[in-house]
Amino acid sequence: MPTDATPLLADRYRIERELGHGGMGSVYLAWDTATEEYVALKRLAPAFAANPAALARFEREAAILRGLEHPFIVRLLDFRGEPDAFLVMELVAGGSFHDWIATRGPVPASLALAGIHQVGEALVAAHAAGVVHRDVKPANILIGRDGACRLGDFGVARAAALPALTRMGTGLGTVGFMAPEQSTSAREVDARADVYSLGVTLFALLEGRIEVDLARDLAASRLPDLLLRIVFRATSADPARRHPTMARLLAAIAETEVLFARG
Repeated sequence: MPTDATPLLADRYRIERELGHGGMGSVYLAWDTATEEYVALKRLAPAFAANPAALARFEREAAILRGLEHPFIVRLLDFRGEPDAFLVMELVAGGSFHDWIATRGPVPASLALAGIHQVGEALVAAHAAGVVHRDVKPANILIGRDGACRLGDFGVARAAALPALTRMGTGLGTVGFMAPEQSTSAREVDARADVYSLGVTLFALLEGRIEVDLARDLAASRLPDLLLRIVFRATSADPARRHPTMARLLAAIAETEVLFARG
């Protein structure tokens, strides 16, 4: 339990250290003095703190998370708006798959398939609620100490029930992981964009790659054919040739999990 005299945010949260940062802000380890638990606190960078468009996107992320209660989605605990906007989320203490790859290399197939299946279930629920994540990647999949994976960072998600926002200077999605159609028409993408990103993410975990050049890396891959077939279909450049839904992709992954379990 921290004992320093650092000022509290909203008379409640004491920031300890940065856990990571992105284009619009940073995530910090913070102590919640009300619950006496550690939490993850996401705060806008100073350059965006007074930007109406950035604040609107931040509020939108909070609204999306409020509507998505799922065991494999990071849980929103609190949201505060202006003048010092921040999100408070459950702390998933095991780090991300990005961290795993950076320190240990490829993720064992059984763990990678199980984690991707859990995140896929989270995306099935999100899609049913009209939400497309648009930034599925290893850095946004957190590994809990209970072994369960949770999908986080809905900062660029699109929700059918919420009005579209003006695009800001930061890109929507991550190069190498986002579907080809997303780079030209991010507002129009559907659930198949997340199918693509989850397929690339599965490949990245199995190969131990933080960055992916899909055409080059697939050609050089020595993964088993049954895994490559799933990745090839999920990451087709033509959305119509991918698994039509996240549930269909999960069915293919489940068959593969059974085969790996048999050894």
